[in-house]
Amino acid sequence: MVSIIDFPEEGLAGFLVQHYLDEAGLRAVVQQLEEKAAHHDKLQVYFEFSCFGGWDCVQSFFDMLKLKFKGLEEKIDRYAIVTDKDWVKGQWRLASFLNPSVEVHTFDMAEKEQALAWLRQPAATGTV
Repeated sequence: MVSIIDFPEEGLAGFLVQHYLDEAGLRAVVQQLEEKAAHHDKLQVYFEFSCFGGWDCVQSFFDMLKLKFKGLEEKIDRYAIVTDKDWVKGQWRLASFLNPSVEVHTFDMAEKEQALAWLRQPAATGTV
């Protein structure tokens, strides 16, 4: 199940994923990202996995995510993944093929505030 987390920052999209992630949940994520992307050049994305059991097939999840994110990948600047499951952290590292230029950091459940602070930092401009 996916719930939208509303943050005061317009360019910050937040999602609470509980128990499992299915097609309907993924659609909710993509819809929210599309709405935010329509108004912002860059997005910061916060995912919190709470009591997360999994998804039916990890590979099909990432294939579906890659397909649904077509056109959104250049808008996403950073992902913060908050979870108490080490295997979720590992899967997100493997999923960097979605967009290798996007920064992904994983955080423990006790580090929610650090995750948000990291997302709220100004993006690096790449200039010296």
